[in-house]
Amino acid sequence: MKKIVSLFLVLLMLSGTVFAAGFTDLDETHWAYPHVSELVERGVINGYEDGTFRPEANITRAELAKLLYMQFGQNGWTMYMDVDMTDWFYPYVTQTQNYFIVPMLSFYPDRAATREEVAYAIYVAKNLSPVTTINFTDAADIDTQYQQAVAAVAAEGIINGYPDGTFLPKNNITRAEVATVLHRAIVLDETPEVEETPAEPTGSLEDVREGIVGTWVVEKSEVYDTPLKWLAEQWTKEYYYDGSEHVFTADGIFKCADGKYETTYEIISDTKIKCVTVIVVGDFTEQYGEEQIYDYELNGDEFVLYGNYYVNGVTMGHCNVVHFKRK
Repeated sequence: MKKIVSLFLVLLMLSGTVFAAGFTDLDETHWAYPHVSELVERGVINGYEDGTFRPEANITRAELAKLLYMQFGQNGWTMYMDVDMTDWFYPYVTQTQNYFIVPMLSFYPDRAATREEVAYAIYVAKNLSPVTTINFTDAADIDTQYQQAVAAVAAEGIINGYPDGTFLPKNNITRAEVATVLHRAIVLDETPEVEETPAEPTGSLEDVREGIVGTWVVEKSEVYDTPLKWLAEQWTKEYYYDGSEHVFTADGIFKCADGKYETTYEIISDTKIKCVTVIVVGDFTEQYGEEQIYDYELNGDEFVLYGNYYVNGVTMGHCNVVHFKRK
């Protein structure tokens, strides 16, 4: 659902990074290689278009926000004066409010993150219990608002101090160091996976496809109270109004609201559908190449399409839900 919303967010997410399994400046001899490799495998972290990871570069607050979102998900929502809707990091920074302490309305996305800021973010993400005893010789240099977080994260062995007993809370932290800290936090509560016998499928995707093909009429649309509510309401009013007809064809085309726009669709499971939006306005036709994945429920002659949408495996949020009845 909410193809326009998805397109809107996809465009905002376009940054200069690409996913890569290996990096030209990070090989097996680097101390952080196992941690970085694991995060790449999990789809949490990536490198740059030139094939580098830049392990010794300081991580920015915007990059940190993206890592936190990718691994731990949304935690709070807010807008900042220095974060524009066209910035690649907009969906990450605005949806990770509680991982950061931002007293004013500016996030400073390009500023290098500090060690105490990273400790606080992990403390919140892992929901650790506060610890009051700080065993670093420079404990007085740690801001009061970060002290319990630093102590708690250090007590779990997630982030360590230096051989001389200091923590150096105001120091910047590198991409390699953050990858190591994040990996330690992720595996803190994990137990080894036990191989299980796969469950027998309850029905084929072909059965699901056949169940969706046909004409559906909107019974009602519900819009959630989210920051994008205004856009969801506009989209619902124009395309998903009560009584509007929508057609799923057998050859994988979803025609919405009397042909006002189309998507190609593919049923990828009994709960998720993949679409690529095509908007038709008069003689103007535009296809958006980004694939979006949406949640749905199919129960006989009832079909519910949710505005929970995913882009490249990342849950971007939700705006609405549309209830259909088969015509």
